[in-house]
Amino acid sequence: MTALTVDTDRATSGGTLRRLPLEASANPFLGSVLSFAADGYVHELVAGEPFAGICSKGIQTGPTADGDVNVEAVAGRFQAILYISGAALTDIGKRVYATDDNTFAFTQAAASTYIGKVIGLEASGYAIVECTTDELVPVKTYRLAAAGTALTNSTTRTALASYTIKAGVLKVGSRIRFRAQAIATATNSTDTLTLDIGGAVGGTPASIVASAATDVANDNVGVIEGEIVIRTVGATGTAAGTAKVSTLAASATAAPVEKIIASFTIDTTADLVLGLYGTWSVASASNSCRADTFVVEVES
Repeated sequence: MTALTVDTDRATSGGTLRRLPLEASANPFLGSVLSFAADGYVHELVAGEPFAGICSKGIQTGPTADGDVNVEAVAGRFQAILYISGAALTDIGKRVYATDDNTFAFTQAAASTYIGKVIGLEASGYAIVECTTDELVPVKTYRLAAAGTALTNSTTRTALASYTIKAGVLKVGSRIRFRAQAIATATNSTDTLTLDIGGAVGGTPASIVASAATDVANDNVGVIEGEIVIRTVGATGTAAGTAKVSTLAASATAAPVEKIIASFTIDTTADLVLGLYGTWSVASASNSCRADTFVVEVES
């Protein structure tokens, strides 16, 4: 599916009708799924932003300035019929994610918005979804659904798995929990591997907690888990936390080491890519590692 170009009846029921301030130039149709931008105004859904509701009356002409026009939206906890390719009775109970105002899937992308859960089937491909807008979802969770792409033959710090926390989601006191596991599936000589949790290469923070550079053997496993808490927000916001790091070793043989995540700068006004990264000391076709699990929970 692609973004809406015509009014679409989602056959919603329940919830509450809200008047939400539109962002400049937003032009949602009847049935457009909406999200909150970092500045608090709403627009057609942008993947990863908080879910604001479903437009109940299309806007013919969008505002020229933020907040000049309000949009009516069904919000809270309500039911809607959404087209999800291949949806069947066996999908009841599955979580539903959106990547624009008209595209829904059961698989969570690195940047996508949680909409709700399937509670029934209207017809083949048309799921009855119990939608839940952002204020009623206490913890947003991302889970790597399949093994990540392997890092092979490179010394470049590379994301093995990642999740994008959208601008404006984090508040003072927000807590981010993470747990990740990677495996060195192939190794070469005495080359070392470092795992770390952090942000995009060159971003802020580049790395917040890391394992030691370890001479790894085939099938050595490393685990990093912990949490950070947002202390201040803004372009120079701050956060701190704690973590446990198990140095890469044979499965179940490495004891975790407690580490302090010292206060660091974090820009809460921009998208934050939080990921599990790997760095090899030597580029070799025999060096390969991948992420098997990566879970991020954001309590805002």
